[in-house]
Amino acid sequence: MSDAPAAAWRSNLRRIGMAGTLLGLLVLIASMVLRIETVFDLQGVATSTLAPGVEKVIRLVHRMAASCVALLTLAAAVLCWMYGRSSRAAWLPVAWVAISTLTLSVIGPMTTGYRLPWVTIANVGFGMALLMGFWWLREIMLADADRWGRSDLFQRATVAAFVLHTATGAAASAALAQGARLPVLLHLMTLAIWLVLCGSMLLLPVADRCASRLRLALVALLGAQMLTGYLAMMPPQRAGALLLSHALLSPALALLLVSLFVRQNVWPAIRHSPPPVRSQ
Repeated sequence: MSDAPAAAWRSNLRRIGMAGTLLGLLVLIASMVLRIETVFDLQGVATSTLAPGVEKVIRLVHRMAASCVALLTLAAAVLCWMYGRSSRAAWLPVAWVAISTLTLSVIGPMTTGYRLPWVTIANVGFGMALLMGFWWLREIMLADADRWGRSDLFQRATVAAFVLHTATGAAASAALAQGARLPVLLHLMTLAIWLVLCGSMLLLPVADRCASRLRLALVALLGAQMLTGYLAMMPPQRAGALLLSHALLSPALALLLVSLFVRQNVWPAIRHSPPPVRSQ
């Protein structure tokens, strides 16, 4: 592929990654607000504490953003098929996004009322994976990479543990509103696993100064999330502002995690690879 089409293709994918990230954030935030503002009566029926008009607007925004995410996923897949068949670096995040989008479209209708804990966990888990996939695509295209560097086992396990911890947090929030404690304990167990793996990942060599700053930001946000989570569990419980602050830090941690991994895997591979041969 010549320089001009290749540059245009990468630029379009980078824009799709950025737009998908923003829309994914909108979907996650809307879901968080709806979930945190849901309470359960003695019969276990879910009721929103939001004003009916506000709840209707939030649900409408959620549906519209989710529909736009599906269109962006399709556009990214078409662009990769047409222009990026040889770029493994582009295909990986696009496949990640496509699988997450398809899964969310299947389980979406079952999330109403938070009746099934596994559905709540899967919904938030794949929603976070979708957000990370779009940001991954944006970061890869920004790096102008043609391949993904070899990632460490701890890095892959850290991503999996983070997504699982975030997903169990959603189930814990819904269960806490019903007086259940088991999902909360599961959330704390996944936190311990996530902390061990994150600490192991942070011991890896730093690629550059930017990666060092990303690490510091990751540690700071993780500390803030642990603090807000601890305060949210203290009486009186169901403090909406604390729960929402705790939940909103998860997308920020996800984006930092992806940026750090790209810095540690892609940029070193680019530095040590020969310059690409461009067709005339």
